[in-house]
Amino acid sequence: MLFEAVPDATVVVDSAGMIVLANTKACDLFGWTRAELTGAPIERLIPARFSAGHEKHRQRFSRDPDARPMGIDLELSGLRRNGVEFPVEIALNPFKRDGGAFVAASIRDLTHTMRFKNAATRALYSSQLVRLGELAMRAKGVDELLAAIPGFIVETLRTDVVIIYWAEDGARLRLRASHGVPESLLAEIERDANLIAMDASLSPAIVRSRIVRDYSVDASADVGVDAILTRALGVASSVRVPMTSKSGLIGLLETHSQKQNRFAEEELNFLQMVGNLFVELIMRGEVEAQLAHAQRLESIGQLTGGIAHDFNNILTVVMGNLQMLREALEPEGSGFIKLVESAQRASQRGAALTQKLLTFSRKQSLAPSAIDPAATLGALNEMLQRTLGEAIQIDIQIAPGCPACLADPLQLDNAIVNLALNARDAMPGGGSLRMTAAPVAVTATTPDISPELPPGHYVMIAVADTGQGMPPDVLRRAYEPFFTTKPSGKGSGLGLSMVYGFAKQSGGTIRMESEVGRGTEVRLFFPATAHATDAAATLAGMPGAAVQSRADTVTILAVDDDLEVLNIADMFLTRCGFRVLRATGMEDALRWLAGPDPISLLFTDVVLGGGETGPKLVAAALKIRADLPVLYTSGFAHGSLGVADVRPIQFLAKPYKQDDLIARVEALLKEALPPPTG
Repeated sequence: MLFEAVPDATVVVDSAGMIVLANTKACDLFGWTRAELTGAPIERLIPARFSAGHEKHRQRFSRDPDARPMGIDLELSGLRRNGVEFPVEIALNPFKRDGGAFVAASIRDLTHTMRFKNAATRALYSSQLVRLGELAMRAKGVDELLAAIPGFIVETLRTDVVIIYWAEDGARLRLRASHGVPESLLAEIERDANLIAMDASLSPAIVRSRIVRDYSVDASADVGVDAILTRALGVASSVRVPMTSKSGLIGLLETHSQKQNRFAEEELNFLQMVGNLFVELIMRGEVEAQLAHAQRLESIGQLTGGIAHDFNNILTVVMGNLQMLREALEPEGSGFIKLVESAQRASQRGAALTQKLLTFSRKQSLAPSAIDPAATLGALNEMLQRTLGEAIQIDIQIAPGCPACLADPLQLDNAIVNLALNARDAMPGGGSLRMTAAPVAVTATTPDISPELPPGHYVMIAVADTGQGMPPDVLRRAYEPFFTTKPSGKGSGLGLSMVYGFAKQSGGTIRMESEVGRGTEVRLFFPATAHATDAAATLAGMPGAAVQSRADTVTILAVDDDLEVLNIADMFLTRCGFRVLRATGMEDALRWLAGPDPISLLFTDVVLGGGETGPKLVAAALKIRADLPVLYTSGFAHGSLGVADVRPIQFLAKPYKQDDLIARVEALLKEALPPPTG
């Protein structure tokens, strides 16, 4: 009776490794009857790949038995009757009875615990990747980034050693950065580093593969760098990630641990993404250096736009998983909610960062909405106070009855911050910054406003400083790209040109007045609108209940060559009741379209890889189903993608949230589907 009362699944094993007793909880956990377990070897409850090793461990334990947890620092697995493996925690308690030696093994199922542990790990790694992206964007050069990455990896993974090698002259590997390696070993490691490049496991056929080694079973630690670290630091396992470009191997990222079997799949994926991001940033830096004197703006714009596009794909996966994880943690696991929310905030900062990159690369479409100038300037005030410093006093003045203006809110924020930073640079000894907003009526006779501005009602947002001011010859060239009076390396000369283009593209204009010794005032004019709204409120007001009520009859074809992004779209749509057909390329998508399924909407990425594109797919799809609604998505903005269609383009930028996707889908279906009957 006492044996049945213990809270965990428990089996008693004799010295020969045979089960002599099992309680009901053990039978229920593993799916065997008591009669089937009694007399069976304990290895029946262990995955086959661990059976041989377990028998050796059992024999060692029998020579020195004592009560202790089994497999400290190892991930243990049990095997159910149906072949399903699951994580376990085992406590061993040896005892003697009737002259025989026995061990009582208490077994606890960790499936639920591991689920939350893995969720927390994924949230941590996602947050750290966003943090690394921010660190890379702030780094002043490759050397600064190189010096930071090893410590960053050690901090995240809690490993012991990290080394980065980089290929010089297209061949020789050089140790460029490390963490946890004593200085006395650096020269010896660098001397033997090229043994790694000659390793057969880095042959061209599989140069992109990760190499994971456990030195307790792998003799590779007998030579080269591995031997040095094993001998000097006692490392027991390692992972080596090749860093490659189109031309082949360009570097290696490796980390070592003093623990055996240290690296799980989540950690390997994290290291691979760190390596990929580092290569992208290194290649970007090299291209920037090569193009420093030729077509600088266009070339760097294409490069940063490409990085932003790829990072938007990553953020779509990260933010989508975090959103679903946050919802899954509501009923229980509240201890992890703060961690997930922290990762969500970091992801949102990463999304804002990619928007800035797309703006710089001229690949950001404007998304104008009605904006309250008072709210905008008020929200920026706190951030500008910290950024500009205590020596600069900020004064905000809003004219009574100032209406809303029509502009892209993100680009308006960027423009105001850009002007404020210019003002700070013009006031090295401190001064005053005044930001004002007021309504302006433009007529044919209105003075002091650009003549090309059509008559109408506008909102003027002005930024004025008490700085050094500009002479007339400098003022005349202030909007020219690359023109700057700042010292070399202190400014690109692009800030005012981007503000100028933004104001013009928004249907307004820009005016600037400056006088040496008195300061500068920049006035932005934007079309006025009746009242401030936002896109979320607009979408929320759309009647979508009719669509939602028939979502279970609506089939959507989702197409994306990035499987992780496709999974997110699938889960978002499926959770809201839609039936989803998946395709990773044009061929698969056309096969679905030619089939019998009643597809109500096509949701496709613009860039599908392999020379295929969303527009090509849509052109072919419309020949099969002429009235098929289409929703595009991409890490780029639609204005830079060459999407051509006789109908208005429906576009959803990455990264997107579930609510954004569902709102756009329901709006399109509302237009396309007949109203429900009955």
